[in-house]
Amino acid sequence: MPPLPSRRKRPWLTVLRWTIGAAAMAATWGYGAWKGGSVMWISIPVGAIVGVSVASALSVPLVTAALVTVAFIYGIDSGMVPALRDVAVAVIAIGLPMAGWRIAVGLRERNRRK
Repeated sequence: MPPLPSRRKRPWLTVLRWTIGAAAMAATWGYGAWKGGSVMWISIPVGAIVGVSVASALSVPLVTAALVTVAFIYGIDSGMVPALRDVAVAVIAIGLPMAGWRIAVGLRERNRRK
């Protein structure tokens, strides 16, 4: 089996992931600005968390696709909106630990170089 191409050989995938994450963050901020009031202020940190989570979840596409499908099928009995809410929770549940792991590995590598 040939080795997988390195991240340096396919930077457009990283750009695509972070673009989708930035779009999710902008959508969260836009919703907060549309609703106004306290929702607007809460949407700022939530939007940042959503953006990082989506970008990190897309770095493991097979796991993300499997868990999103399971979450959607599990929640569809209650209707479309609860099913999509379950999908959003699944993406955040995948993305946040992945982002934490990437930060921890990055810090470890940075300290190793010193």
